[in-house]
Amino acid sequence: MGNPSSEIIRMRVTSHCAVGWMLASIFLGAILNAHPADDSSSEETNFFESDIAPNPWTDVNLLNDPDNFQFVIISDRTGGMRDGIFKEAIRKINLLQPEFVMSIGDLISGSYDNEEQINREWDDFNKIVNALEMKFFYVAGNHDTWSPYSNEIWETRFGPRYYHFIYHDVLFLILHSEDGSLTSIGDEQIQYVSKTLSENRDVRWTFVFIHKPLWAYEDSGRGTGWGKIDTLIRDRKHTVFAGHFHRYTKFERNNYQYYHFATTGGGSELRGPLHGQFDHIVWVTMTDAGPRLVNLTLDGIYDDDIRTEEMDELTYKLKQSFELDIHPVFGKMKDENESVETALHIKNSAEIPMQVNGYFKTHAILQPDPYAINTQLAPLSEKDIKLKFTFLNRFEDRDAILLPMNLNISFNPDGFPGNLIFEETVMAAIDTWLIIPVANNAVFVDGDLSEWDRLPFIMKNPSQMRGDLRSWTGPDDASLKFGLSQDKDFLYLACDVRDDSWISKPGKYDTTRSQDHLGIIIDSRPTTEREVKITSYNDIDKDTIILYIDPKPFEETISHQRSQLPESLYFTGVPTENGYTVEVAIPHSALNAHYGKEWESLRFNLAQFDIDKLTGSIVHLWWRPSWTTHRSYKNSGTFLRNPTDDD
Repeated sequence: MGNPSSEIIRMRVTSHCAVGWMLASIFLGAILNAHPADDSSSEETNFFESDIAPNPWTDVNLLNDPDNFQFVIISDRTGGMRDGIFKEAIRKINLLQPEFVMSIGDLISGSYDNEEQINREWDDFNKIVNALEMKFFYVAGNHDTWSPYSNEIWETRFGPRYYHFIYHDVLFLILHSEDGSLTSIGDEQIQYVSKTLSENRDVRWTFVFIHKPLWAYEDSGRGTGWGKIDTLIRDRKHTVFAGHFHRYTKFERNNYQYYHFATTGGGSELRGPLHGQFDHIVWVTMTDAGPRLVNLTLDGIYDDDIRTEEMDELTYKLKQSFELDIHPVFGKMKDENESVETALHIKNSAEIPMQVNGYFKTHAILQPDPYAINTQLAPLSEKDIKLKFTFLNRFEDRDAILLPMNLNISFNPDGFPGNLIFEETVMAAIDTWLIIPVANNAVFVDGDLSEWDRLPFIMKNPSQMRGDLRSWTGPDDASLKFGLSQDKDFLYLACDVRDDSWISKPGKYDTTRSQDHLGIIIDSRPTTEREVKITSYNDIDKDTIILYIDPKPFEETISHQRSQLPESLYFTGVPTENGYTVEVAIPHSALNAHYGKEWESLRFNLAQFDIDKLTGSIVHLWWRPSWTTHRSYKNSGTFLRNPTDDD
């Protein structure tokens, strides 16, 4: 491959005028000094040795071809400059360490022929760009060269307004879109392009940098001289980069890519990628197959101290320092236009102020008042915010209405680069005390539900879904109905599960959680001991009854952690044409043991765990929100054993 100083690393700068040639010679020396010669041969560039066989890595080659390289393109800074953005981009480019940085013009605001003003703007810009740790290439935009006077200042400071160089056998052709008159390329520049291309026919790629995308003006019928440039580059491998419009767009012309870039601090509505309006830099990797481009938005590039050990400790401490809870409302059936009242309780245990703002989502049944909150809490304080909910439709007893409120909790601790924000969701819950009836018929735990008069609780719309939400297509895919009853010895549960694709692994001792199953959680401790949320169901195993029942052919039903269940607890699961049924009998004695006396109420929940393929994802469908999540609320799923007239 030859000596890298003459072939692999070769950068030549040429221009269109005598002054430019002189400046180019100085520029060339600086460039070559930045890339010292390396006499190593291509055979010695792999730098990867190992005698491990077989080896724990793939057979793909290392991406260390010495002819490939990376550089950054920085975009429009002016045309409505937003202070600080370009400077921050320079700082972040230093983090990325490209080999050099290209621009596409509009580097200063310009537009006034006042020498003091122009020089001050260029001095300010150069102060920013001189912070770069790698070479920067200037491109003239219409804000930089808007008049003959501004052109003179450019040439005094920077030399040519169009020039080229070669790096790793790639031609970089920098053009001037304001040549002679605005938005045009003059004949002298076209001749320069023709000569440059003719002298560099065999380069492996050509990059063209120009501020205005003159091809767009040509397409609309305006003559700019671009058509001649287009003809000259048409038959060579090339890519064209431009800015000016402040909207990112990729085009394909002549079977090659042309780009309008967005902004790096220039005027923009910042409406997002789909609108092409964002602040970015462009990372270009030159490969044997051509350039590979990636857009790096400035808010996605961080240095390594974005989070230090001290910040981690403080973040954790502040995360534990606030409490948010909407007191649930329990009652009987509500009619349209009736209202209930409750409160959002907020507590700040931190020694710095806390800001809280949030809003309720739109709901078909409940109308909240207020819809949104914005409040500040002093250090070590708490407050209640009154909430009122009006029913827009009738509320049925067996249903629970859950209205999520999205909240941002914000602190501004000393030493942080900005506000520390936590996102939380709390539930406003309107629920009903539920009653366990006495069984009308004798219950046999055999999976045959014919002795049950009806199963009153229907879960076609789960209150919460977890896991792979995309895998649930609706009630025909997975849903259930269930009922509870009691006699003098047992609490009974019957559940009829619909599952369009029932997955069950053979064998009695297989793990329940790797197949379709039903999860049942019962907490019969006194109300005052039941927690709203828990970290893990394993934390309350000793205080609750937890079953994960996998339906099998009769007498082969299994449950996860069967040894931890009461000996006199009976259950079975039986496949059906549309899914499976589950029946459970829990002795009152087991519930009494957790309650401390004859139990009076319990907290109940169940979840259908649905897997449509043995290797597929699982979705969890919860009747009431899982107790381990933020959607849970105090006394959710409470059933009364012996209701009184006051219940």
